[in-house]
Amino acid sequence: MSGTRIETTPLSGANGLAVPAVSVSQKSETVGSLITLVPDAQEDGQILLSLAYDNTVAQPLKTVTFGDDDHPLQLQQMTIEGNGTVQQLALQPGQPLVVSGFDRQVSESAERRLVPGAPALLGGGDRLDAQRLTTVLIITARIEEGL
Repeated sequence: MSGTRIETTPLSGANGLAVPAVSVSQKSETVGSLITLVPDAQEDGQILLSLAYDNTVAQPLKTVTFGDDDHPLQLQQMTIEGNGTVQQLALQPGQPLVVSGFDRQVSESAERRLVPGAPALLGGGDRLDAQRLTTVLIITARIEEGL
């Protein structure tokens, strides 16, 4: 459970038994697509570029139970999954360079029937939707003097 700190302090309950008081500090997480560019201009005019692409997704919260059976403690924990890549590129100023492409397809279907599971001939209809999203990443470097 990285990012979560749990502290317990014994307190006296109504029946005189020690009952833990719980304090939870949760770490903040950022998810999504992130592109990081680090340029390095060379004396010969060439530009060396480090490009990092990270894509992360937060999975649904998972409940974790621990402690004794009389006073169980429950904590909801988030799992972050993702992947990333780093590319090293050599660019000439003003010259476009195709770095990468991303292709995503989403399909959706819906069925409307007077009686669920009945053939379409008895009334109702079907709907199919398909969507395709293509992203191409093109970089053009420009050198500015005096910065």
